[in-house]
Amino acid sequence: MKKREIIWDIVKGIGIISIVIGHVTPNKPIHEFVYLYHLAIFYFIATYFYNEEKWGDNPYGNLGNRIKSVWIKYMFYSIIIIILHNFFIKYNFYNPNTQLFIKLEDYIVPVLNCITFNSSELFAGVLWFIPTIIISTALFGGIIYLSRKITEKIFQKFNYLKNKKSIKYFCIITITFLYGWIGVYLNINKLKLIYHIHTSFLVIPVCTLGYFFREYRVKIKKLDKLYIIIPIFIISTSLLLFIVFRTHMVIELAGEKIINPYM
Repeated sequence: MKKREIIWDIVKGIGIISIVIGHVTPNKPIHEFVYLYHLAIFYFIATYFYNEEKWGDNPYGNLGNRIKSVWIKYMFYSIIIIILHNFFIKYNFYNPNTQLFIKLEDYIVPVLNCITFNSSELFAGVLWFIPTIIISTALFGGIIYLSRKITEKIFQKFNYLKNKKSIKYFCIITITFLYGWIGVYLNINKLKLIYHIHTSFLVIPVCTLGYFFREYRVKIKKLDKLYIIIPIFIISTSLLLFIVFRTHMVIELAGEKIINPYM
């Protein structure tokens, strides 16, 4: 059995806690601070655990696997919220003017909309990023697939080349740049797509970073020393705090608020 990497459970825990802090804290600097990184963690981890050996030549299988891994959980959570719709109104969790569900049909339509990740309930709104993770990881699977195919074509044509991995990495970075540019173009021109697909393109570089982090994790582990980690932590946190306190720049992907598409 493969040993579980507990460090990533901790990282995901930090991400979840940061999302909660971002939604409940009235303190604006703290809110802005956690928003600079909390969702990026999940895009990063999603591709850190991408199984290239299994899905590298099967991008559609990768997409199906991503949907399968979250669809049942999404449906379960959303249906519970729909069932409690009137309860939330009665006890002022929702706006009192929110329409009550009276007939069976009032419940059926929201439940069926959940099938396509389109829950209309207020408390399900926090799950808006689930489709973006599915789409971005599917797009990244396509990057790996294309890079592998292009690399094979190059090596068939130029069989004197030696370093196959370097060619593949170059292809991955190049296609990542192109996908990222599409995201920048869509966001600059305010071309909003369903399921925040424009955001999915924009976060592809974060996904690629997660992939390369896994590829080089053995070398990176050699740097796993407190005298290295602590300065990196201090510098990176100070940079984030500088952005928040001195520039008041905000990243809020759900509200289409980003510092700048290029950034």
